[in-house]
Amino acid sequence: MKRFYNKLDRIIRYMNNNPYIYSHNSNYEGRINSLLSESEVLNKINNRFSYVSLSKNKRDLGDFYIHHGIKKFPVNLKLISENNKSCNNIVGLPRVMKYLFFEDQKVPISYLGISKAIKNNKFSKRVNDYGILVLVKETGYAYGGSLLRLKKITTNPTNGFQFKEIDNVHRNKNQSKQFILDNYICVLKKRAEPYMMLEQK
Repeated sequence: MKRFYNKLDRIIRYMNNNPYIYSHNSNYEGRINSLLSESEVLNKINNRFSYVSLSKNKRDLGDFYIHHGIKKFPVNLKLISENNKSCNNIVGLPRVMKYLFFEDQKVPISYLGISKAIKNNKFSKRVNDYGILVLVKETGYAYGGSLLRLKKITTNPTNGFQFKEIDNVHRNKNQSKQFILDNYICVLKKRAEPYMMLEQK
């Protein structure tokens, strides 16, 4: 996956050399402005890099894809404010778990389906990775990384995996897998807390 990382890094360098500054249109609410700006950024990236294709469906895993050979890697684009102190959602957890570890397996895309697949050791031979590209609205500063390389993931019972900062660290295949599984289990525990509280005597 090193070439995927290199291609993502090239996009980040390009965006920093050609910064996109968010322009707020007072005729639209913040959410609409963000969507319009994301579309402009995506088109800018797509027009510059031949190995990029844009998502065609809102339910796609990524906002755009980085191609390498017959393989394509999804990348999530985030436009954030430098004043934002909250965590940022990454993507629906069961969907990304299916993509990371069970892409060629018949595994239901649900917490129950993913958990059964883990318990039954139905992992694909290939492990995938999921890219994240962040642009700061006020400055155009770009940075990013990928799910398997994040130094820290914030877990949330409702939103699954989140990030606040992106620091990439090197892990081998087994370490990456265990890192994600540990955080997935942490989400499951948090989701179960209300039930466990009710069951306590």
